[in-house]
Amino acid sequence: AIDSRHTTYGEIFSAFSLCDLSQRFYGISSSVKRFPDFFDAICDLLSGKLYLVPYDVSGNGEPGIYGGKNAHWGIMMGFVVEITRDLSFLGDFKVSSSNEFPRLLFLEEVFDSFEKVCKFCMNLVAVCCESWVICQQPKSKYQGIWRFEAVSYTH
Repeated sequence: AIDSRHTTYGEIFSAFSLCDLSQRFYGISSSVKRFPDFFDAICDLLSGKLYLVPYDVSGNGEPGIYGGKNAHWGIMMGFVVEITRDLSFLGDFKVSSSNEFPRLLFLEEVFDSFEKVCKFCMNLVAVCCESWVICQQPKSKYQGIWRFEAVSYTH
């Protein structure tokens, strides 16, 4: 990053610089986009994509709004939703739960087409009442589960 003149000391504040570095040094295809709505985010995540998201970190490690004074990058890699209805909306999609966590559902489906991903996501978004994303701050060994709205508000 220093040799490429993206930074002087190693910090990178530009999504465009990160995109360029990931393509040039690691061969990772990436692009800079507006932050997605929840439907687009879960479609992409179920399709195997990740999001590198900027956020201001609060004292407890979660996203906050500090005008960029506590800026960090996080990798959004999954999601969790709370559903308060029966599961009939899933139709033929296969899910399971455990006795230990009866309200936690595990998707057993491996999608063979983007159309199936989108259909599942439309059904899911229609009935979910709360949504979180699973993120990792690169300097941390732990993943966090943050409210989707909190991550999207920091942009």
